[in-house]
Amino acid sequence: MAMPTETRHCPTCGQPLAQDQMLNTSLGPVPASALRPQGCKQLSPRQRQILGLMAQGLPNRAIGDAMDITEGTVKIQITAIFKALGVKNRTQAIAMAPTVASTPVKAPEE
Repeated sequence: MAMPTETRHCPTCGQPLAQDQMLNTSLGPVPASALRPQGCKQLSPRQRQILGLMAQGLPNRAIGDAMDITEGTVKIQITAIFKALGVKNRTQAIAMAPTVASTPVKAPEE
């Protein structure tokens, strides 16, 4: 008998997660954003753009060229993206790209 598949949601933003947006851990699959609360909402618009370009498969140099920034700046931003999302590598960050893209941008605090 087949078990019903459970739709998983990002604990931060509530968006449904596809199976490929899950990180496999020793405890089973978990949403990547579960590793860093509020991760989806912490990214700046520029970081979201960089993540989108990463998801398209562009290397750091091409991302820098596309955004008219240095490759070093791209690397710094990618490190900040990893920290915000609570991920350890590019593949895990790219897996979160659809969730991040569908999460509203955090309004600046006044």
